[in-house]
Amino acid sequence: MASSSADEPAKAALKGDSRQQKQKRETQDEAELLTVPDGWKEPAFSKEDNPRGLLEESSFATLFPKYREAYLKECWPLVQKALNEHHVKATLDLIEGSMTVCTTKKTFDPYIIIRARDLIKLLARSVSFEQAVRILQDDVACDIIKIGSLVRNKERFVKRRQRLIGPKGSTLKALELLTNCYVMVQGNTVSAIGPFSGLKEVRKVVLDTMKNIHPIYNIKTLMIKRELAKDSELRSQSWERFLPQFKHKNVNKRKEPKKKSIKKEYTPFPPPQPESQIDKELASGEYFLKANQKKRQKMEAIKAKQAEALTKRQEERNKAFIPPKEKPAEQDIIPEDLPAPTGKYKLKYQQYATEMKEGYKQYIQRIADKAKITSMQDTSRNKVNEKHDQEEEASVDDLVTLDRKALLQQGYADSPYHIRNSVRKSDAETVAAEKKKQTVVEQMMLDHLSRAVISDPEQGLNTEEQESSPVPPDPEGAPLRVRRRTLHETKIRTTSTLTVNDLAQKVEFDGRVLSRNGRDACRELIGFFFTHNQSLAVYEYRKFGKNRTNVLPFITKDTYSHQCGRRKGKPYRLGDFYTDFESSWLILQGNGHGKNKVDYGEFKRAIFGEMNEYRKSFVRKAFMKLDFNKTGIVSVIDIRKCYCAKKHPSVISGHSAEEEIKSSFLETLRDACSKSDEVSYGEFEDYYEGLSIEIADDEDFVSILRTPWGI
Repeated sequence: MASSSADEPAKAALKGDSRQQKQKRETQDEAELLTVPDGWKEPAFSKEDNPRGLLEESSFATLFPKYREAYLKECWPLVQKALNEHHVKATLDLIEGSMTVCTTKKTFDPYIIIRARDLIKLLARSVSFEQAVRILQDDVACDIIKIGSLVRNKERFVKRRQRLIGPKGSTLKALELLTNCYVMVQGNTVSAIGPFSGLKEVRKVVLDTMKNIHPIYNIKTLMIKRELAKDSELRSQSWERFLPQFKHKNVNKRKEPKKKSIKKEYTPFPPPQPESQIDKELASGEYFLKANQKKRQKMEAIKAKQAEALTKRQEERNKAFIPPKEKPAEQDIIPEDLPAPTGKYKLKYQQYATEMKEGYKQYIQRIADKAKITSMQDTSRNKVNEKHDQEEEASVDDLVTLDRKALLQQGYADSPYHIRNSVRKSDAETVAAEKKKQTVVEQMMLDHLSRAVISDPEQGLNTEEQESSPVPPDPEGAPLRVRRRTLHETKIRTTSTLTVNDLAQKVEFDGRVLSRNGRDACRELIGFFFTHNQSLAVYEYRKFGKNRTNVLPFITKDTYSHQCGRRKGKPYRLGDFYTDFESSWLILQGNGHGKNKVDYGEFKRAIFGEMNEYRKSFVRKAFMKLDFNKTGIVSVIDIRKCYCAKKHPSVISGHSAEEEIKSSFLETLRDACSKSDEVSYGEFEDYYEGLSIEIADDEDFVSILRTPWGI
């Protein structure tokens, strides 16, 4: 019995050793089975393996995006050629935007249709044909990784996808070198082509990158694995000890709270019960007092608190009246050995004192003289103003009510605001006028330089000159006489061709049409007189809408001429643009109501003369602002809408209402018009011409126009 019990542990130990040896043998066999010998290749599937072909026809189709259509049309013959070698038919449908592959009766490889399906999928995902055709090889596979749904935020998704590509594609290139795979990142997918082992690593790197793990960590691991694979002894061992272990760090750590709650020590006993109000009153004896006694105690406590607060407040106020403690003044220490002052310094001090007294007396005398002079000037000015006011009152008494309303428009010139406002607006207008003139000059130069060579008579080649010319005929284009020549195609230098220097020698001038019609009178004309051939041209600056402008020729150089008069048939000259008394008299005679009758307006214009061009330009600007449709006629309703009397001195001072000034202006304007509901340009100009007679200064007249019309 004792011997049998001693043999039992020995048998158990032998059984355990035999189990361990079996497990080691099984693991070694599995490792030998899984390891592929060096240089081994899977034999290719030939027609001898399946001589009878396939029983059924299989097909796959896939769609492709619109931007791939041009590339697929170009490379589709190469796709068909590659698939015909394996007896697979491929069709491209550009209407539906799809690609289809299907087997034929000659197809012998049953797996080739799967590879053809992968080929068209890769082509649809922007993989080039040179890389996609590798999928037809037996040792090459593909993997299409969908990354669009891995990250919800679009900005974060774009950033991580760019991190996978790297700066200038460096990260993607390193991944391709380490895995022996071709990787294509396009949109929401990543396409990879290569061996199976490399595709596994590519998928891991892509998914980790979209999970916010930088690809550099996986690339370092792949580099170490590649070096370890070169050693034959380490192939069968575990590589965990050589690979780096990266720790995940949470950057956004939770901030510690400012106020930390300290937990109290645990006690099994409950906290003591707080005293009630009755218990407090019993302890102090207040419970046994009467109601009036309790009220008296409360009032006394309140008064004591008020007295304490009053004393504190009074102390704070009294602090401002307490003088600060002064520092002890330092006594001037006079040295004992200082010499006594001499007579020289005493004399200088006396001279300085006398000079100061005399200067002060002179200063007081000057102030008194100035006060006398100013008082005398004020009295004289007041006398002159009184005389002027009396004269104005006497002249106003003689006026009609309509004239008084017309004189209200002169009040705009008395406003001090218009001086600086007119200066500011005049500066802006000069800048705009310079820009306008520059535009007209550029258009004029462009017109004359482009037309000079093309319209030159020496440029016209007839058939005889063309046949004799040594220029060979152009086989691709039309003959030279039929083709339309432009400035850049002309290579002939002639004597009549204009140059920039010829056109630069010119005189610029502004002009207008002497007409009572609003359409013609409001035209903006700019003329040019050319000194090289004594000719001139006039251009019109026209504005269409708010932002569209155009420069059109009004009188073209060497084209327009006089239609009537002494110089009929002769071209225009610079002297034709000056008006004299004779032309004014002809206008006066033509506008008369009868042969021997003259209108008051025409007579007044002939006697006093017309407004100068500076004033007329502002009248035209005001009318052009009112005339939206450029018809030359404005309705009274539009004038009422655009007229603004807010800045009239009488309205600002409160003596008159805004509507009163506006109605007085419209009443006087209607009196000068032939129709009560509309105003023509001639009538508008007549009104302001009558107003211009009594205003000597141009700036005062311009302010009368600028302030109400806003020009």
